[in-house]
Amino acid sequence: MHLVPGVLLLALLAAAVPVAAQQAGGADPDDPADPQRRFEEVVVTATLEDERVSDVPVTVQTFDREEIEESGAMTVTEFLSERGVAFFSTWTPAQTSINIRGGASDGQGRDFRSQVVVLINGRRAGTANISKLGLHDVERIEVLRGPGGLVYGSQALGGVINLITKDGLRSPGANVRISGGSWGQVETVAQYGASVGRFDYFVSAHGGRRGDYEAGAGAVESPMRNTAYQQGGGMVALGYTPNAFQRVTFTARTDGMYDAGFRGSSWDWDNVEDRTNQSFDFIYSGETRSGRASWEVQSSYFRDLDDFRWGAEIFGSGNPGVDLDHNRRRQTGFFLRGLTNVELGGANSIQVGVDQQWWQLRSTRMREPLPGRTASQVGPFDNNSDSRNFGVFVEDVQRVLDDRLILRGGVRFDGGRHQIRETPNRPNLVERAANYDAVTYRVGATVKPIEELAVRFNVQT
Repeated sequence: MHLVPGVLLLALLAAAVPVAAQQAGGADPDDPADPQRRFEEVVVTATLEDERVSDVPVTVQTFDREEIEESGAMTVTEFLSERGVAFFSTWTPAQTSINIRGGASDGQGRDFRSQVVVLINGRRAGTANISKLGLHDVERIEVLRGPGGLVYGSQALGGVINLITKDGLRSPGANVRISGGSWGQVETVAQYGASVGRFDYFVSAHGGRRGDYEAGAGAVESPMRNTAYQQGGGMVALGYTPNAFQRVTFTARTDGMYDAGFRGSSWDWDNVEDRTNQSFDFIYSGETRSGRASWEVQSSYFRDLDDFRWGAEIFGSGNPGVDLDHNRRRQTGFFLRGLTNVELGGANSIQVGVDQQWWQLRSTRMREPLPGRTASQVGPFDNNSDSRNFGVFVEDVQRVLDDRLILRGGVRFDGGRHQIRETPNRPNLVERAANYDAVTYRVGATVKPIEELAVRFNVQT
């Protein structure tokens, strides 16, 4: 039975490819590609389709590259917190939790425990900790406030944050920047994007550091020890636009915070952590010459790592602690999605999406004793586990009164399986598996009495 989702997904992908081939075959090979046709300033996060902000039935905040570059912010956390997007709790330079409309991310940024979904180019980033995701390679940020279960699954309770990365078409030219700030802060960025015929590319590298910060006059401790960090990352984006109706992109990226201080509740001065995130994305999108049908196929892989080198010389009980408590958590995942949108006539269109996701979580933990002491070994913070999820959704959109009234309704089904695996230093752990399913829906309307005013109605789970 568990093979059925994969078969359905492959069937959808197989259906899209012949249509694309047919359209490509009918195109004039001498027609130049028109990049601007594919990259208009529109919202994509709300529905996974290019739509004007005034047309979607949900609240979406958008921030473009110009606003990002003019902000002076060094991190995604800093940029979004300056704009009141959500309530942010920054525990360390490398860790931030998010709360949007009552939905919160996990305190350690674990994606599988988050009620706020963080995306990179429309797919799950593998983490809800935006501190480890770099800002320099981001072309645009879109924030969906409120539930987004129809498109992104039942876990998207509070909202969705989508980071859309740069490429050679949207970000041509060279950009080299060196900046500095208080507490020994230094940051360097080098980027270059260009197009060569039907091909385009974008390469980027960035790095920086900051020392311990000062708390100001009258502080008991200044500078605040063990608040320093280093950060770095890079990205390569390759694109191919064979004609005005199709595009293929490949993106490889890495971001991370390194040797970030973690004082903890006990004000420990030598605890540090590395938090990194890497991914590969392949996207093929296209549409018919008439524009009445479009499709997109996306395949992604991510690797998310949290490496904690903590310690506690004295436990809360007063007993001698450990010199090092090294917990290493690694999550990897593979994502596959097929999406199609067809205009049925009479200003009515239907969108169908199918996605399959696989996750694997592995953790280790090792304690080193204080000199002259012994240390007992305990299990890691998270049990090892394997998960998979299959989702399918359909949404119908009806436009009437010359697009002054837009009605839409959709439903999504998710089904998956979560398995607990053997975990180091947990001899009594029972390996077990559980199936789950969920149904989410959206019913909405957008009314535009005049072009400059849009009134939205939306019920979504």
